[in-house]
Amino acid sequence: MAAETVTVLVPTTGRPAFLRTALESIAAQSAAARITHVLVSENAGDPASRAVATEFTGRLPIDYVLREPILPALSHASVLTDALPPDGFIAILHDDDWWAPQHLAASLERLEHHPEAAASYSGFFTVESESSELECDSNLMWWFGALFPKLTNDWLLQTPEIILSSLWGTPGRFSTLVARAHVYKKAAAVYQLGNPFDVDRLLTLELVRSGPIIFGPLPEAFIRRHPGQDVNRFTDPEVYRYLGSTTELLLSRSEEIQLDLRNAIRSRLQNCPNCALYNVLRSLSYPWCIESLISRQLAPPELVDYAGLRAPNAKNLNYFLGRLLPPVLLEFLQRTRNGKN
Repeated sequence: MAAETVTVLVPTTGRPAFLRTALESIAAQSAAARITHVLVSENAGDPASRAVATEFTGRLPIDYVLREPILPALSHASVLTDALPPDGFIAILHDDDWWAPQHLAASLERLEHHPEAAASYSGFFTVESESSELECDSNLMWWFGALFPKLTNDWLLQTPEIILSSLWGTPGRFSTLVARAHVYKKAAAVYQLGNPFDVDRLLTLELVRSGPIIFGPLPEAFIRRHPGQDVNRFTDPEVYRYLGSTTELLLSRSEEIQLDLRNAIRSRLQNCPNCALYNVLRSLSYPWCIESLISRQLAPPELVDYAGLRAPNAKNLNYFLGRLLPPVLLEFLQRTRNGKN
């Protein structure tokens, strides 16, 4: 039986130099022969990206679209989804990122080894440029959700593990995603939810409805950090609102599947290697996470203790600790403050 093919979506926004690096990395894939379509979609009105895409004619099965008028980000994502075939695989590469040569082959191998899986993500390096120090993603969110597995294998995460991996942020980046096309098209309904900041976290939660998600912990992509990143256009209040909205949806999802989230968090805190415990507690104490956990009485005592007494944002939590904690946790916190626990 012939191997399933891959469509690569490359959304770009007026960054032709970055785009060239992204397309070079697609052409350099060890599994490039399985790519049947590369769609470059310009959404900043910059015709210079057309010339860059044209450079790869003959090397890649490439098409170029200039969006006129410019679309809102979520609308652009929806339009790209509509252009996908109903079968095969879909990979996404943002114009400011690029892939290591083995990324596509490794992702396809994971998905073909696990035909029940919906999608694959991988670890990545964060870089400033093509010549840069390498900062390795810590994998902390995936690692926490998967209950601290070894780095020697890929990790298969079901819905409970994905919920735990997503508690305080987005575990999977768009530019490391490879998914079954029909699954992605279904999950892309999240683009209609009106959350442009946290849509990648929402997408992961939706993908897992169709099957487990595989995570390869070793880096296979390069995520560029630069002033023009989309994340920088949001104000702090907008960020908190969008993150909090996703967290509430996530906690409601845990109720739907009858996940005992409080005990699941507590189990992970108790099993967490000492080297990572501080970072886990600090991350769980981000306001958009801890406030929702406390309001729903889902924060275990260990986390309440840390968030109320030692977290960098502890002062911001005084109101929530006083208003929302059930009596048993208030008593625990009081004993801790008095040094009797």
